[in-house]
Amino acid sequence: MAVMLIIITVVSGAINACVISVTRDMILSPNEVNSTHDCMIVLGSPVYEDGSCSEILKNRLDRSLEIYQKSTGMPVICSGDNRELHNFEVDAMISYLVSNGINESDIVADNDGYCTYDSIRGLLEDFQGKSVIIITQKYHLYRALYIAHSLGINAIGIEAEEISNNIAYRYFREYMARVKDFAICLVNK
Repeated sequence: MAVMLIIITVVSGAINACVISVTRDMILSPNEVNSTHDCMIVLGSPVYEDGSCSEILKNRLDRSLEIYQKSTGMPVICSGDNRELHNFEVDAMISYLVSNGINESDIVADNDGYCTYDSIRGLLEDFQGKSVIIITQKYHLYRALYIAHSLGINAIGIEAEEISNNIAYRYFREYMARVKDFAICLVNK
């Protein structure tokens, strides 16, 4: 049993190291964004019961507002889980962006972003061959970029501001999610 636990620990650690090292140089600062990118995708995150954006999601949206203003109208894809169970993430995202100055005609709703893999895979239909900016927190960007490049999507990442509460939980969850999505990407090649 101990040997199996050691093997699982080593393999999951190696997968995480691989995902991070392969994508580290794909994360740029907002100042490095130029007009050659065709669109940006903001990855969803939970919404409060009253329909307002969580701090994590708000930070992602604020970063997209910054990029949008620099890019003179780059389309913004809001991808998340828009089922009632998840408090309509995409609706909250769109409402926040519109109330902060983004033209609604520049927003694309992806209501089927049930997980990071689904959000990134959703780009294949309408944005294959395009240059995409992925916006989320840095710990999450590594996985999102890994998925994008495994699917042949030309993507870079821009990190949103991190928040300090529950960070250990989010990092542990992301550690496990990288292993899961690494396997999914491997199987779907």
